[in-house]
Amino acid sequence: MTTVKGYFSAHGKKPQPCEVSIALDGYGLHERLTADCRGAYRVVFPYRPAEKLAGELRRKMRDEPGEYELSVTLEADDGHLHSGSATVWLRGNISFEMLTVELGGMGQISVPYSTVEALVRLERGKRA
Repeated sequence: MTTVKGYFSAHGKKPQPCEVSIALDGYGLHERLTADCRGAYRVVFPYRPAEKLAGELRRKMRDEPGEYELSVTLEADDGHLHSGSATVWLRGNISFEMLTVELGGMGQISVPYSTVEALVRLERGKRA
């Protein structure tokens, strides 16, 4: 687990800076990423779709530089009782990528994708 400066926005509100804890658990196709904005909002979702989005985003930026936004809808939960459809966005340009996740219209958490990748490399390295 690591903590990063990110953003939280309650449904329909302006994003506010916050400390976001991110963690990766599980193995292989069952890896799950947890993003927790200090207990205010927590989302647990499959990591592989986000990783695939990053690859697609980078291919697009390499082929035609610019700003892009890609998204995927998947099943997620809050680590407790609530589960449902979540949307994961990856926004980026040649120098920066931001991962945003929203569960059931309750709000959004955004973190720099480079931090997520670093955490994933670290956790996968521990397992090897």
